[in-house]
Amino acid sequence: MLHFGSVPDPREQHKIDHPFVTIITIALLASLCGLSHWDEIAAWAKHHAEWLGTFLPLADDGSTPSEHTFGRVFARIRHDKFRDAFMKWATALREALPDRHIALDGKALRGAISKASESSCIYLVSAFATANELVLGSVRVKDKSNEIPAIPELLALLDLDGALVTIDAAGTQVANAKQIIAQKGDYLLSLKGNQGTTHSEVAQYLLDSDTMKHDHVEHREKVTEDVGHGREEKRRVFAVPSGDALITSEKWEGLQSVVMVERTRVTATAASTECWFFLSSLPYTEIDRISDAIRRHWWIENKMHWRLDVQFREDESRIHAGHAAENMALLRRFAMNCHQQRTDLKLSLRKKAFQCLLSKDQLITTLLAGNL
Repeated sequence: MLHFGSVPDPREQHKIDHPFVTIITIALLASLCGLSHWDEIAAWAKHHAEWLGTFLPLADDGSTPSEHTFGRVFARIRHDKFRDAFMKWATALREALPDRHIALDGKALRGAISKASESSCIYLVSAFATANELVLGSVRVKDKSNEIPAIPELLALLDLDGALVTIDAAGTQVANAKQIIAQKGDYLLSLKGNQGTTHSEVAQYLLDSDTMKHDHVEHREKVTEDVGHGREEKRRVFAVPSGDALITSEKWEGLQSVVMVERTRVTATAASTECWFFLSSLPYTEIDRISDAIRRHWWIENKMHWRLDVQFREDESRIHAGHAAENMALLRRFAMNCHQQRTDLKLSLRKKAFQCLLSKDQLITTLLAGNL
């Protein structure tokens, strides 16, 4: 509770029945058990009241918080304070690995919407450290906006020194490139039609037949092939110095290379080829790091978003009052990070959570794995 203990209690002190530390701790413990609804958390707490009372202060009558108490408190906890505590904890948890790849992407909380209002669902932009599969933090996208303004806010909260940041096309903005370089990081930005002139210049140069013949072109290339599930896939990553391909390269702070990924897929019935383009502050000679980061960027979808929806049922959650949806989202990410540290258990996250639900020893071991 070293980091989460700094979150301020939002309640009026003379109206308190249950200590704030108790409410926060029970919610964190219950999230490790895979519980994500206030009634589930309250029922779990009531069932384990005697055990919880051995290390947490309970109400004067020995009772645990009700579902309405959990709902009210988490709706009122300032999300920025809860988020800051989470990010300090996640930063401390992350190991000092030579490979510091951070992927940024957005995700909707599709169930977090009030039917009585006309507001859209809540949308979060998150940072994911792929080397040890940890969620580093999230920022909420403002209502009636998109993820573009949220990206620099999230970047500002992250330690980017020595990190390589990958962002999809929505975040390919001159200002974001400048910010990442200012924070001593590197970037690899997906390039699509939203950067019209830049995209067309890069695509035209890299798809030119003379460039592809490598005649007098400085370049690095990496080719990988995969066979399985009834298909063959060949990926060719091709990088060149940015100055050769982009007339306006100077507007992109720190830009050193432009990259093309050509993917050819062959099945029993069809063959297709697709190309993607990227801007990077890494030199074109670091083709292995560039190629690896492009593939691992999608881990934020496969190893974070998928797990949250399938194993933690995030899209099913109807919690929406106040700040409750964002705070509950952080509880799920807290649980996922802790379970990710349990490398001794070769189980899915859902089964790890079920082990915690069944066994207090497993629950405490998982909690301690999170270095709280």
